[in-house]
Amino acid sequence: MHVLSSIIPLDIAATLSSPIIFALSIYLLSQKYHAKAKLAAFFMGAFIVSVFVSIIGFHLGNTIPDEGTPTDTQSLIDYALAALFFFLAYRGWNAKERKPKTDNNPKGKKIFKWLAIGLIGNATNLDGLFLMMTAAKEVGSAQDISSIVQVLLIGFNIFSYTLPITFPVIL
Repeated sequence: MHVLSSIIPLDIAATLSSPIIFALSIYLLSQKYHAKAKLAAFFMGAFIVSVFVSIIGFHLGNTIPDEGTPTDTQSLIDYALAALFFFLAYRGWNAKERKPKTDNNPKGKKIFKWLAIGLIGNATNLDGLFLMMTAAKEVGSAQDISSIVQVLLIGFNIFSYTLPITFPVIL
């Protein structure tokens, strides 16, 4: 239960740190031609990135044993993640708002284009990725839960990250 209570805030923050991804998913749903196919391709890009980052975070937490007191390696990783969070918060605080480019030729599915945009857009969403990787690291470092529960928690982690894309579809 302690692992779930530690990853839920991280996953919520990863979900909320993706407003451009959310806006793009609404934009894709509002398309006149092939809206669901474009959104599915965009979702696959986000899904691939989230699975990759979750696996990295899980293995990062799994390779460092939790012995009650943090080791020097664990402390160094936690300090590095904290420094990245502070940097990303500072960058987000001082960033200028950019408007997404619109497609003037909406005809055609352009599946590979939206898959690439999904991959690149989510790979550059560093705020959400580091939060998701930290949540996966927490799951990987928990030795007192079974493998099935760890897989379910990683699945919850991936679901939370892709929620800005799936939520408009569900509605």
